[in-house]
Amino acid sequence: MKLHLQIALTILLTLTLNTLVSLLLTNQPQQIPEQIQVTSDLQLIDSNTTQLLLVNTGTALLLLGSSYFFTRRITRPIARLTRDLQAYDGSQPLTDVPEKGFFKEFRQLRKALRKVARTQKDALKESYHREQELAVTLDSIGDGVITTDAEGRILKMNPVAEQITAWSTNAAQGQPLNRVLPLIDTVTREPIDNPATRVISKGETIHLSNHTTLLTKDGIEHHIADSAAPIRNLDNEVIGMVLVFHDVSEEYRLRERAKAVHEQMQTLLNGLHTTTGILNCDGTLVFTNDTPLKASNIAMSDVIGLKFWDCLWWNYDPQVQELIKSDLGQALAGKTTSRDIQGYSPRGLFWTQLNICPVRDKNGRVIQLVAEGVPIHKRKLMEEELRASTQRLEVYRDQSPLAIIEWDKVESNGEITGWNKAAEKMFGYTFSEARGKSPQFLAPPELDLKLDQHISGLYTRSGSESLVSKNLTKDGRIIYCQWYNTPLFDEAANLVGCGSILRDITTEREAKAALTKSAAEQRDILSSMLEAVITVDESSTILTFNKAAEKLFGYSANEIIERKVEQLLPAPHSSAFSQYMTKYLQTGDSSIIGSGTEILAVRKNGDLFPTRLAVAELSVVKGGKRRFIATCQDLSQIKQREEQLRRSQKMDALGKLTSGIAHDFNNMLGVVSGYSELLQSALSQQPKLEKYAREITHAGQRGAKLTQRLLTFARNEANPTTELIDLNAILRDQQHMLGKTLTPRIALVMGLSDTLWPVSVDSSELEDAILNMCINAMHAMEGSEHCQLSIRTRNEEIGTIDGQALQLPPGDYVLASITDTGCGMSNEILEQVFDPFFSTKGTMGTGLGLSQVYGFVKQSGGAIKVYSELDQGTQFVFYFPRAQTIEHGQNDSTPTEQPQSKCHATLLVVDDEIALLALNEAILSQQGYRVITADSGPEALKILARESIDLLISDVLMPGMDGCQLLAIVHEEYPQVITQLASGFTGDHHSDEIIDRHPQDILHKPYSAKTLLQRVAELLTVERDCELS
Repeated sequence: MKLHLQIALTILLTLTLNTLVSLLLTNQPQQIPEQIQVTSDLQLIDSNTTQLLLVNTGTALLLLGSSYFFTRRITRPIARLTRDLQAYDGSQPLTDVPEKGFFKEFRQLRKALRKVARTQKDALKESYHREQELAVTLDSIGDGVITTDAEGRILKMNPVAEQITAWSTNAAQGQPLNRVLPLIDTVTREPIDNPATRVISKGETIHLSNHTTLLTKDGIEHHIADSAAPIRNLDNEVIGMVLVFHDVSEEYRLRERAKAVHEQMQTLLNGLHTTTGILNCDGTLVFTNDTPLKASNIAMSDVIGLKFWDCLWWNYDPQVQELIKSDLGQALAGKTTSRDIQGYSPRGLFWTQLNICPVRDKNGRVIQLVAEGVPIHKRKLMEEELRASTQRLEVYRDQSPLAIIEWDKVESNGEITGWNKAAEKMFGYTFSEARGKSPQFLAPPELDLKLDQHISGLYTRSGSESLVSKNLTKDGRIIYCQWYNTPLFDEAANLVGCGSILRDITTEREAKAALTKSAAEQRDILSSMLEAVITVDESSTILTFNKAAEKLFGYSANEIIERKVEQLLPAPHSSAFSQYMTKYLQTGDSSIIGSGTEILAVRKNGDLFPTRLAVAELSVVKGGKRRFIATCQDLSQIKQREEQLRRSQKMDALGKLTSGIAHDFNNMLGVVSGYSELLQSALSQQPKLEKYAREITHAGQRGAKLTQRLLTFARNEANPTTELIDLNAILRDQQHMLGKTLTPRIALVMGLSDTLWPVSVDSSELEDAILNMCINAMHAMEGSEHCQLSIRTRNEEIGTIDGQALQLPPGDYVLASITDTGCGMSNEILEQVFDPFFSTKGTMGTGLGLSQVYGFVKQSGGAIKVYSELDQGTQFVFYFPRAQTIEHGQNDSTPTEQPQSKCHATLLVVDDEIALLALNEAILSQQGYRVITADSGPEALKILARESIDLLISDVLMPGMDGCQLLAIVHEEYPQVITQLASGFTGDHHSDEIIDRHPQDILHKPYSAKTLLQRVAELLTVERDCELS
């Protein structure tokens, strides 16, 4: 009522003011007398005022009535409806409005509001059901789920999250996420930023790295994989975060173990001297050790992924590539191939034995190829075969996704009502194909445990919430799955179905089997390797000892494992090795780690031998000690071959020097001997002077003999004087002389075989060698109390292996050993005992004795070995090849008088030694020959062009055109001319050529006048039919 009066008074006051204003504005002043004007104004005002007041009063009353009507019929109902809506809780109906006139719209409005209220109630009920289903689903999944508010404080955790973090939901609510879920980097152990900060601040989904570790409340560490996403409201504002994670500790451990095995096997392969590669069936190279990479100075990326035949080693020649393709084709057909082939590297071409082996699966199908390259350049040079072992390493690793399946309860059996994409990918069925089916359709027929029985058992509380089962995919594959099952209940606690989370663990089972197989393969590989392989820990304790190591060192694995590796090294190498290892562990200084070095090792029986030791560090097993792997290569035979080669090279160099000296010396001896013979003939009537000339001749002969020995020592003698002899007979003939030489204080013991085979050697050289060895033995036994020199002979058959060590072909040999009881020799002296000019006698020795013996034995096609120890004496063993037959009469060298030719022939003598030319001219001229001389090949050709020559005598070695070249031209242009070569040294590059092209005997310098005249007479008699006198 108060509201009505306030409105009416307001309207009346407004109308009155409007009336007064209107009067003042409408009245206009006029020009009339003042008294009359005032009276008229008052009258006019009274009249207008009365009219306006009546109108305004009526209008005010009308407005007052309208205000009362609207307040009564409109304002109050709306206010009452507002109060009802504000107090409405959805449980009671709204108050009815009387249906009068147009007020039925209010009634319709109230009905619409009641309908909205019912809809709201239904929506709230549905929301409650969905919230319950979501809560059950979150509690049933195998991942941990945590939700937070906008400040990163925890609101809810599912049971898996409680189990992993060791926090209950009640204890964790309101706590910061980084307190309940503290994360660190697995590798660096550094804390990781709270994921809630980034998700809430930036509003983006994030995933943790692969190296994330969770520190639980009770101190246990878990490797986890997770993702975090923001929670937004309808205004797209971030109001919180949801974090989903699961424990991958087992997968992480398997992955780390697989990685450790792979690195260990890679290290083992890298330590090999052979090349090992793995190829796919299309020929693509997918793995190789670093041996060929280091040899070719290339990186792994340069060859991995290429076809094997397109790699650097083979693409230099299309024919080689075709050979590789052919071998790969045979290997794919199941055949193991082996081929000696040349490969290319920046250092040049190299020989390798390429073996390609097929690798089969359990069904016998070829799935990969293993290529092995064994370096065989030494075998090509020395005819040795090397073998190497191959290995195959495969690691399978895969991480399966999670599949979620919902089952509806239908008569105690489940029917599929939910099927996510992961389940579709895992089993191959779409949701429409799987809908309504029971769990058993995922099980193979032979499965004893029925899945539908297991699921129905959950409804009666008799089933298991977790199990591992074999499952059948749409394409017929059998996979193993880890099932996590949870019953689902509605808001009334009624069982409505089941939720299952499946994880494909097929790959994990295969990975475990692969690790077991890899460990077994590793043991087999170590046992089959040709090189000794030893693993030790950081304290030098031996952990493994392969078969090759047992054979090399003489210890069995059971004997040596758990002992110190220093037991295999003599002092001071053992202490040096310990110091190296200690220094490496403390400072990381890799003096021997990762590289190879040559040291001495000791066998069980105490024998020392040289070995190449290569040490590399293996990956550290978690919680274990540091480990090292060492390979040992026996260098005994290699050192022997290197020493033999070094000696041979020294002898070759000395031989060339000696041969050059012998050539010049022969020329000088020829002049001396020739003129001395002429003097003897001229002084035959003066005995005293003739004696002097004879002594000169004798000295020349001695010089010639010395020169001949030098040539023999140099191994460049054109026709060495050999004969079939009985070695025992030579020794018996020398026994008396040797006994006198050794003096009575040294006992000479002869042990000669009764059935000794014959040999073909130079008897004089053999006698000199035996005498030389006995004199050396006598010097070695000076000061010894019990002196004895033993000479023994025997027959022996040498096999392939022993022949390789001695550098002799297999066959029958006669052995002669000379053994003394002297002071012996050290290893340093043994290494130089056959070196030219090396002597232990100081100025008393020349250092050529044993060198000449060595040259004589080699020239005879044999070998010599020496064995010696300090204070234990020395033994030299000669190996001479067996001669098959003894031809009688071939050594009959009784001189006979040679007739002289009565031909008056013209002789051309060619030699670069002027003195020798003059001598030959004098000797031949005395016999009536016409002699022309030339000091070079070109000059001789000029003479041949203008003179008629019967016989040409030429030196072999001359500057410019040598004798062989001269004779080649003469035979072609002057075939009627008889030719004869003369030389004291022909040189290696001409010996075979002279023998092949000029079968007549070479006239060896220095020759006597008699020998020269005999040869000339013989040639002229045979070729010209001259009469002999």
